[in-house]
Amino acid sequence: MGGTASVLALLDAHADSVGSRIAWELRVRVSGGPECVGLTAGAGHVLIYGPVCLDGRAVTHINARLDALLRRERRIVEDHNSRPRLI
Repeated sequence: MGGTASVLALLDAHADSVGSRIAWELRVRVSGGPECVGLTAGAGHVLIYGPVCLDGRAVTHINARLDALLRRERRIVEDHNSRPRLI
């Protein structure tokens, strides 16, 4: 995908914006390989979605999950080990 660094920066900025509105630290980080990313939550950057290869489809899916969190259609909860999970 052309402009991978800029796409990653835009996704990460969207995640940060959503996170500040729902009281979770959210980031999009390289995960599982140089062309793969994942959505993380919490101070420990626990993977809650991915890793997925960074392409147009992945961008759409990550943005959709972030937008669903804003609309409260999805949420992040802590499991029995206090690790965040996207449900």
